[in-house]
Amino acid sequence: MITKVKIYNDGSHYIALPIVRSEVDPESIFAKYKEKDLSGLSFCNVEDLPFDVKVDDNLKTAKEIFEENYTYLMSLSKKERFDYFHSLLDSYFSTYDFCTKFIQASLNRKYRNFVYRKLRCLRKLNLTDFNYFSTITYDSNKLTEEDFRAKFSKFLQNKSDRSNWSYIGVWERGSSSERLHFHALMNVPEGSLPGKNEKKRKWSSKVKRLVTVTENSYLLNRFGANDFSAIDLTDAEEYYDLLNYLLKYIEKSGERLVYSRGLNQFMEANVDDENDVLAVNYMPCVKYTLYDDFNVFDDNHQFIGKADETVLGNLKKRMN
Repeated sequence: MITKVKIYNDGSHYIALPIVRSEVDPESIFAKYKEKDLSGLSFCNVEDLPFDVKVDDNLKTAKEIFEENYTYLMSLSKKERFDYFHSLLDSYFSTYDFCTKFIQASLNRKYRNFVYRKLRCLRKLNLTDFNYFSTITYDSNKLTEEDFRAKFSKFLQNKSDRSNWSYIGVWERGSSSERLHFHALMNVPEGSLPGKNEKKRKWSSKVKRLVTVTENSYLLNRFGANDFSAIDLTDAEEYYDLLNYLLKYIEKSGERLVYSRGLNQFMEANVDDENDVLAVNYMPCVKYTLYDDFNVFDDNHQFIGKADETVLGNLKKRMN
């Protein structure tokens, strides 16, 4: 049977999710608990706990206090973290146990959000063919740190809008110098990269030896030292090492990945769920693992072709 699906790549296979309309409004799950006095309530499941408990209208919510301190407290041990959260939130709850449940529910929520962020990032990474890995460190003779962040962000936005660049990157400080720099995987269409790339030998304070970098003259003149190296897409091990290098930042408290506009997680297509499905997984929802050369059909169930770069490249893309 021909089924309409959204497809993503998990790094090894194409996975298809049947497109169905959800009849449950996720915002309604906690709506009945908002802004209510919870002193007389008890919950069997921490997932049932609301996240915006108030003592009165003049105070911050428990969730606001939790969010403000989360990044700092994640560097503590588990016991220290719980004790500190309790010292901040005890007055919001009638019992010690109730406060503990709230803290655990909030930590579970943070972990669940981390998992979803990582999944979304992986799907975007696997659906985009990045051809450059770049590192840019600002020159304090040219810019202040604030100027570097603002002007380089604007440069990337302009390249995304005008030259169709795609990128996923992260701001980071050097472990020894604390100097701000930016790492990114980029898809740069041919002919859209300004300046010239030149291989140079430079001293790396990180590895304590000379290394070869590919420096771009345009970025060097406007921002500072950089390495703008082409990625060998035929070397799968090297490519996935670069993907994992960026993914690790999602696990660091307070780190945020920077995305260009229009990066998609899925392709939309119609597939034969009887003959082109290698395996079916029913947890937590129905997922089809497709054969590498699965057949693609249009909305009228007319055959378009077998999955290849051209056919998949012409499919409608969607962000969610």
